[in-house]
Amino acid sequence: MDTYPFIVAKATLLVLAAVLIFEYVIRRRNLSREFVQNQLKQQQLAAYSAELKHLKKELARKSEIAEILPQITKKMTEKLPRTHTPP
Repeated sequence: MDTYPFIVAKATLLVLAAVLIFEYVIRRRNLSREFVQNQLKQQQLAAYSAELKHLKKELARKSEIAEILPQITKKMTEKLPRTHTPP
């Protein structure tokens, strides 16, 4: 009768150890999945960042053209004497 509480305590410890190991394995799997997802998101972010940089350069060029365009059209529509050579 004296060994019964010892056996129950030992069984309880074994069950708790098994549960802890199982929980550890589940958490490791989740962490590895999250790690892979984070890497993919970082790659996407880098690609989006490069695309944004390219688009900013393109927008800067287009805005320069848009600023100069009124001056060009004004020069083209000026009424000049027939003897004057075009600019």
